[in-house]
Amino acid sequence: ATGAPRSGWGGRGARRVGPQRMKKYVAAFNYGNRDISGGLDSPRTFQAFWLGSSLRISADEQIEFLKRFYTGALPVSRRSQEIVKEILVLEKTPRYTLSAKTGGGPRSKQQSLGWFVDYVETQGNV
Repeated sequence: ATGAPRSGWGGRGARRVGPQRMKKYVAAFNYGNRDISGGLDSPRTFQAFWLGSSLRISADEQIEFLKRFYTGALPVSRRSQEIVKEILVLEKTPRYTLSAKTGGGPRSKQQSLGWFVDYVETQGNV
């Protein structure tokens, strides 16, 4: 099953990046179906393509994306990676750090699908 990605990032980020750069990044990240044709032009810009619209990613694709992100295989700066890693942290203790990303979206008019993709870091291991 596939769904629209879920995020707390919001429309500010999508508008700041702009449609051309967003298209470039989604393609470079090999993110889901890479389809942002839902547009950035609506008053609810971010939701136009990201939440419940044209961009789709499966739970398995989300896991592979997070692996590429975690290992530094995406074309973004180390600083950006570190900022996002901090945003993803749900719980941090002296023994481990739990980080996660949610995803989901409609499967049909009557059903939705959601997932919780996480990873745990312990003593330098993931």
